[in-house]
Amino acid sequence: VQMHIDSDQKTVTIVPLTYGVPFVKEAWHFVTIDYGRYQIKIPLVWRHFTVHINANRVRFLLKKKRFQVSVKRDRIPESIQIHGVNGPEEQSDRYQRFYLPCKETSGAAWHTVLDTSFRRLRSVGPHIKALYIAGLGMTNHGLIAESFNLYRDETVKSRTVATNVLSPDTINLSQKSIRLQLKSRHVPINTLDLPAGQGVLYRMLNQHPSKLRIRLVFYLIHTESTIRSAISQVINRRLGFTPFIRLAAEMQLTQDQYAIIVGPVPDGIIHLSTAYFKIISVQKHPNIKMLNIRENQIETLFNNQFTAAAF
Repeated sequence: VQMHIDSDQKTVTIVPLTYGVPFVKEAWHFVTIDYGRYQIKIPLVWRHFTVHINANRVRFLLKKKRFQVSVKRDRIPESIQIHGVNGPEEQSDRYQRFYLPCKETSGAAWHTVLDTSFRRLRSVGPHIKALYIAGLGMTNHGLIAESFNLYRDETVKSRTVATNVLSPDTINLSQKSIRLQLKSRHVPINTLDLPAGQGVLYRMLNQHPSKLRIRLVFYLIHTESTIRSAISQVINRRLGFTPFIRLAAEMQLTQDQYAIIVGPVPDGIIHLSTAYFKIISVQKHPNIKMLNIRENQIETLFNNQFTAAAF
């Protein structure tokens, strides 16, 4: 677990560690333990767990559709309250038991598909030999599910995978597209479709550098020598060769060419826009798609974030 401590508000929030998914606390049902001046918030996402506060012990156990809460008090005269219920106060009666209803939900699943460099994948191709699935689920009782039966491409066979871990199981690929289904008791089936990648950027990233070096051409809107130098340095560092660099006014596009326009393109038709590039076409060559980046995006060319945005 991890703890978030707010010294000003006198609150301590305890939550599970999650990997590969955003913080999903909005979906969880929290209970509060007020002890002295502090308030401790804990989600009811485990079937059985115990909280120790100094010498106090608060134990939670799911029984059917409610949590049994067992409290054992110490002899320190500090008040304790569990979700609005006062704990035992008389020192002769240090034990107490009561019940809290569990929150009924429709269940949910959050999973992300990653490559072996832990970059998010939206499609697969020949260069992707293995992938990981990271994430977790939530049952209809609000409990987290961290183990799933994994099915591939509608097959009846499955294997158990742990998804909410630092090193998830590797899934080897032997085909261009893949469908994954993750099933766990009381959790909705989560289906992940990864189509075969396509388009100009996908083909570019799957080209061997020896072929890419004769097909990759940069076209500059502005002619500053610093832009030429920056492009040459980045491509040399990331791909190992110096690319062709020409002026946009001299642009002659072909279907065999991988073109990247650097600078604003007023007449460009935008087909895809990301934080790192756009895929556009121009009126002169409406059937040929190319990449468009700004001058301040040159440094991100072919880095991990750039590549991840393509898939």
